[in-house]
Amino acid sequence: MLDHATSIGTEFSLTVHRTLPASWPQANGLGAAHAHIFQTREFLHIWAATYGVGPDIDMRFVDVRDTSGALLMRLPLCVETQGKLRTLSFVDRMAADYSAPILYPSSIDWTRKRALALWAAIETALPEVDLVRLERMPGTVNGLVNPLSLIADGADPESCHGSSLTGPLDVLQRTQWRAGKLRRALHRLGQHGPVAFRMIDSSGDRHRALTAMLSQKQRRYEETHVPGFAERPAQKQFFEQITEVYAAVGNLHMATLEVGGEILATSWGVSVGKTVYVLVLGFEAGKWAQFSPGRLLNLRMLEWAKEHGFEYVDYGIGDEQWKLARCDTHVHLTRLISARTARGRRALAWNAVISWLRETAIYRLLRPYKWIAKRALQRKR
Repeated sequence: MLDHATSIGTEFSLTVHRTLPASWPQANGLGAAHAHIFQTREFLHIWAATYGVGPDIDMRFVDVRDTSGALLMRLPLCVETQGKLRTLSFVDRMAADYSAPILYPSSIDWTRKRALALWAAIETALPEVDLVRLERMPGTVNGLVNPLSLIADGADPESCHGSSLTGPLDVLQRTQWRAGKLRRALHRLGQHGPVAFRMIDSSGDRHRALTAMLSQKQRRYEETHVPGFAERPAQKQFFEQITEVYAAVGNLHMATLEVGGEILATSWGVSVGKTVYVLVLGFEAGKWAQFSPGRLLNLRMLEWAKEHGFEYVDYGIGDEQWKLARCDTHVHLTRLISARTARGRRALAWNAVISWLRETAIYRLLRPYKWIAKRALQRKR
């Protein structure tokens, strides 16, 4: 079986790879490419080793070139099979906050008609599917128009959020939630022991910080009655593996807030160019909640990023109230969800019913008890 196949049309040529090409851009080797961290080689490699394991995932990496042979974009896609239903989507499974191609500068005027023709050619070059789900698509990628956003049929339910670091430091500090209260909390916290903000730079410290972060996130999952690492082991494996990968290339920015040697909050971030993506913020609860350790660490992390020449901190997807209140940038996302067969249409109809049920008052009332019961059974076993 060929590792790749090439097809040539009147306006574009496509090469579809079955494995991640050796030339795929790395976080520190983008060159002319415009990309989010989620489409870089390191991220995709670990995704394939964790989320992408199993016969139900068929990954395809698509290169799109113009008639002169110049690269226009590279798309990491996959076909996922659930029962008999085959769905085409970005490499994601909710690991990526932005789902988009890697883009290259060109003189092409991207219109909806041209983008639809390109996507039709891409679908023709891939295995037949029942559903197409392109979600979490930004309108641009680092200033370049994302052609796939032009074929969207609706808005994604949530947005991405971030903070610009290009303005004065005091203005940035004032954007944070009740900054005066945070300073007083930091002062009171010092009464319990020496307070330290630490950027993690050694293997032993990374293991210690990662263990604390995973524990803090699991506690938060249980508090909010949503699936955690027990239900999604690939998520835990992903962070365990990718932490060392990004540390090795110098793009990992992991931080802790500690009091007397005890970790009260953790921040896990990676960078591409002048942007830091903070993908996880964890914090302790109980007696420490009154000091807002997560907010304290986040403020210090913003100050650190600005001091070290970064221009933007991206907190990714999710319309949590703290992001809406404290971030100065909000990125609206779009999606395309479309059936290609009768089986796909039935799946969409069933999903619509499930979505309606989840909005009912009785479902919202009973949903937390589902996870309480499941976790109680797990502990009993």
